Amino acid sequence: GALVGRGDGFDERAAIAMQGSDAAPDASAMIRVGHPDGNGNWPLRLEVEGLEPLPKGGYYLLWLAKDGEFGVACGSFRVGEDGAVAEWDVSYRLADYDRWVITAYRPGEPREAERPWLLEAAVRL
Repeated sequence: GALVGRGDGFDERAAIAMQGSDAAPDASAMIRVGHPDGNGNWPLRLEVEGLEPLPKGGYYLLWLAKDGEFGVACGSFRVGEDGAVAEWDVSYRLADYDRWVITAYRPGEPREAERPWLLEAAVRL
């Protein structure tokens, strides 16, 4: 996805609460899904709290997953003391996936398939 700024004019179609896993029990997030444009792009706004700031070179990723496996990445973000808000457009067919997932990348850590899911929620519109 590409980072875009929509300001206060985000046209929300659905709001999906994400719950923290055992690996991030104090974390929470809200994914706001906008209405698709005429080209099949879905606007997303992620509001996240409770994740720790990562060391230099580290970042978090929002994924779409299917049947317990990583599918496609929607975008990356970093957090500060007050969390983060990030926005992207994605062109994926959301109905092809069943979970939203957030993972962390820290330099020198394993590939995606070996990273724990920190937050997750069902895909629904």
